[in-house]
Amino acid sequence: MKLTRSTISTISTIVTALAVLILVAAIPSAVRDTFESGRVYLFSREFLDELPQRFTGPGRFRFVVQPLVAIFLGWRGGMGDARAGRPPYLYGLLAGGVDRKELLRSGLAAIRDLIAIGIVLDAVAQLLIYGEVHPAAALVVGPVLICIPYAAVRALTNRVAHLTQARIRQVSTQKVAPRRGRNEVATWMTRNFSVLAFGLARLLCGNLGYGPDRLHLPARIRNGCPSFSGLPIVVG
Repeated sequence: MKLTRSTISTISTIVTALAVLILVAAIPSAVRDTFESGRVYLFSREFLDELPQRFTGPGRFRFVVQPLVAIFLGWRGGMGDARAGRPPYLYGLLAGGVDRKELLRSGLAAIRDLIAIGIVLDAVAQLLIYGEVHPAAALVVGPVLICIPYAAVRALTNRVAHLTQARIRQVSTQKVAPRRGRNEVATWMTRNFSVLAFGLARLLCGNLGYGPDRLHLPARIRNGCPSFSGLPIVVG
């Protein structure tokens, strides 16, 4: 079944709403934990100690799938930037300019659903591993797996595409240059054909005993082509 644009938009809205709902639902327990323990989980030693469990517990496969999908989306976005003549993604975001809003908008549009899915998966993994959900950690771990590879690959793809196009143009110019020289020679020969022909006739007539004065030709042609004027004429 082929998905229409409206169907895709509906699915995207549902996934985003689900991620927001999970984060909002986990806020009360996170606030209670902060007051009871006197620390913020995301900036605590406990978060760093429990972080390796995410790579070995349920849902660990997402640490491979999500970056790979982000890399693919970054490659596609980088090629689009190169075709549109936009600067590399990270440079455009940091340096500003007229392209900053367009780069930011296109980036969010490309990875919005992927970020929402990452938040949902991280929240589910936390519930299965720790028995509770820390919304701040889900809001950081999920997007980091996506945003960093996406931005890096998009910027790198754009840069490589620009260098490749420049190299192709340089090679094409080098191949066309000799052909252009041959065309110039052909044009010169066409324009001076009469001079060359009568210069050759002058040479032949001189060898047959007919001097230039016996050829009733215009002065420009009678003098011959400069290429033949220096050749010795043997009178037989």
